[in-house]
Amino acid sequence: MQEDEYWIALLSSELNYNSYTFNYENRNKFDLKSKLFYLINVEIQLHKILQPNKPFTVVSADLEWFGPSISHEIIHIFLEFCGISQIWLDFFDRFLKQPIYYKSNENICQRQRGVPISHSLSCLFAELLLFGLDLYIYQNTDIFIYRLHDDMWFFNSQSTKIEQAWTLMNEYIQMIGLKFNEDKCGSTQILSSNIRSHINELSTNIILPQKDVKWGLLTLQSSGRFIIHQETIRSLLDEMKIRLTNATTILE
Repeated sequence: MQEDEYWIALLSSELNYNSYTFNYENRNKFDLKSKLFYLINVEIQLHKILQPNKPFTVVSADLEWFGPSISHEIIHIFLEFCGISQIWLDFFDRFLKQPIYYKSNENICQRQRGVPISHSLSCLFAELLLFGLDLYIYQNTDIFIYRLHDDMWFFNSQSTKIEQAWTLMNEYIQMIGLKFNEDKCGSTQILSSNIRSHINELSTNIILPQKDVKWGLLTLQSSGRFIIHQETIRSLLDEMKIRLTNATTILE
């Protein structure tokens, strides 16, 4: 399941000219993210039963402005390493450095960084860079990163491996000229009831991201349960209340 569904998941494993393969829409309705949510919950429950005296750590991460921040030079290096011929390297370079403008009366500029949105080649370049991250972490720590584009999750019962993986991830991301979105990165240590009773004896790990692991409107607790994030729900309800109050008809 890991290699088949979560390694370079954005790219098709076979040629298919009848569908647009560079998205997740061709997956089963019980899609990859739903499977991952189920997998994380299963791993947590299994760990609480099999190793109740050890903590289980879950980490989530997201890249900040990933598409617009991708370095053209880094893409060139990766493609060259993969054995791409010079004629194709030149073509990809022209694709990346295409002229752009924001307003019709502004001067035309040349793109210096980033990739076009929703283009198959952009997906290829992005997956190539992040597959390097997946492979680098797996080879050095045996930690598998469950990644859907630039959203990442990983978990393990060995805290030292989790810490090492996060440290290496930061080194790799910095090396290719990107950075993590701190607001969307989080870590949660799952503790059994007997460990939570001695929680004061546990030291807080400052290496890992300090925010909570979130899944949409849900937040992962140290008990291993996902609960609704009330502040997020409250803001959505307030917004809905304003819209309904200002609506002149029930059809709006």
